Amino acid sequence: MRSTTSNHRELFEYTSGRWIYNEPQRLAERRLPFNVEELKKAAAKSMNKPTSDIESFRKVAEGGFNRVFGITLKDGSSILARLPYPATLPRRLAVASEVATMNFVRALGIPTPRILGYSADENAVGAEYMLMEKLPGKPIGDAWFDLSEQQRLKVLHQLVELEAKLFTSGLPASGSIYYAHDLPSTAHRVDMPGSDDGMCIGPYAALRWWFGERTNLDVDRGPHDDPGRALLAPAEKELAWIRAYGRPRFPFERAYRETFGYKKQEPSEHAKSLGDYVQLAPYLVPECAKLSLPILRHPDLQPNNIFVSEDITITGLIDWQHSVVLPTFLAAGMPNKFQNYNDEFRRRHKLNERHWHALEQDCALLKRRIYHDTGSPWERCNLPLQMILLWLCRTDEEMQNRFALDNSLREVDAQLENIHGLLGIASGGWTSNELFESAKEGGRLIKEEGLAEVDDDPWLREMSERHWPFDDFDEDE
Repeated sequence: MRSTTSNHRELFEYTSGRWIYNEPQRLAERRLPFNVEELKKAAAKSMNKPTSDIESFRKVAEGGFNRVFGITLKDGSSILARLPYPATLPRRLAVASEVATMNFVRALGIPTPRILGYSADENAVGAEYMLMEKLPGKPIGDAWFDLSEQQRLKVLHQLVELEAKLFTSGLPASGSIYYAHDLPSTAHRVDMPGSDDGMCIGPYAALRWWFGERTNLDVDRGPHDDPGRALLAPAEKELAWIRAYGRPRFPFERAYRETFGYKKQEPSEHAKSLGDYVQLAPYLVPECAKLSLPILRHPDLQPNNIFVSEDITITGLIDWQHSVVLPTFLAAGMPNKFQNYNDEFRRRHKLNERHWHALEQDCALLKRRIYHDTGSPWERCNLPLQMILLWLCRTDEEMQNRFALDNSLREVDAQLENIHGLLGIASGGWTSNELFESAKEGGRLIKEEGLAEVDDDPWLREMSERHWPFDDFDEDE
């Protein structure tokens, strides 16, 4: 492996961008040595070809969780190999679930890449992998903004039609989809009726269930055939994490720390909110049984994951990683990237009556937000869940304090968004290779100006410098 590593270093390292802070950590998370020749063998075998027929093997894309390679044969045919980074969680289950999910939705008539082979276990490649066909067409991506209104509405109409197939798929429980043989023998599962290939619903594969030390917890991750359990389990997971690993820490978003007086936040405060949610959860289950039927939806439906042909016909939906099945009342909602077309989705409600019915329920959005915020890993800021549970405040003063703090953090968010745009960086400090040097220099100048504004307060200057949002920092502090 040593010679392989030195000969193929560019294939193993992240090269699609830079980070202006904590770059060594981000690169280490994405470093993935593997046996290139063994992956070529697996790819050739999946196409019933000898390895000698492979003409080219190159890296074609890198995202937040995976690296993708294009493999072309002498006859002109080509496939994609996708390998999750070592830091991508849950190990083994993420790949196994995505494969089963993609095969499931293909069987429903939803276009998605055909899986040619995969391995979620130890193998000769030295890494988990998926082999899949290349879709015809191209992703809409940023071209979405160049489409005419009529073309956009054509895409939306097709999306509603495709999603309607998911809403009538008849899944038996909440969780994630797997082949039974890919699950550990100890994992709970619910068999899928009528499945001839051993498909089942197993533990949730969404990252929030496995993030950080949560992967070590012995907690209920599903499957759930009772909507009440689906509501309670996320809170139980977070409470278990607090008991095992919780300690006072600074807010992960360093720009928030000044608002909190540079004081560490207590996980016990978050535990109180989780306890309030536990008391509330049974009342979130709707009376209409149809609203609790489990459904699958695409986990990240946005233009980059939608492939279209020249005539704007959808040819495929990609990236089903971390997909989950949830009760309808929790899964319903407009995709974030298409919120501006909320009215258009509603006008087409007859194409998907079940979704429309779920969207029209009282407090539908509020229930989804409470569920989402409850299951989100604690980022050392107790406010998000406290705000969504605002009506449970014990006193008017407590309520006013939460409003004031929320307004302050919203102002910080607006400032951060402006600075990110000015520097050309994304959340987490990522920027393109081309903009890296200018982003670093811009960050340095902003820091100089910021520190100059607090020169007359030695303590505030010290705190500002120590917790500066665009410098390297201890992420566990």
